This record gives sequence, C-alpha cells and structure tokens, in this order.
Amino acid sequence: MKELVPFSKPKPYLVGRVVLTDILAEDGNIIAQSGDIVTQEMIERAVAADKYVDLTLNTRDK
Repeated sequence: MKELVPFSKPKPYLVGRVVLTDILAEDGNIIAQSGDIVTQEMIERAVAADKYVDLTLNTRDK
C-alpha cells in the first residue's frame, strides 16, 4: 500500500471544480463521485491512488 503523500499546495484551478464522473481507486474505493466539488482532501486521495490525472481531466467549472 502506498504511503499518503502530502499535497501541500492545492491547485487553484482544480479546487472548487465539479467532478464529471466517478473516480475510483484500483481497489474500488471511491475517490470522488460525479457532482462532488473538488477539495484538497480529494486531491490528496487522488494523488495517493495515482488518479490525480483522472481527477484533473474529469472536472469542469461550477
């Protein structure tokens, strides 16, 4: 299991955006659900699960 890596600075262009599709970790845990608003904690979970790019590509402005 990967160690949770601190993501010290939120990406201003990502925090507060709306998630377009469910983002799941390889083990099936939910990182983000469609309609969620991106938070710093969500970004940290995505980074830890190697799903940051998926999260980034599947968001839109409010």
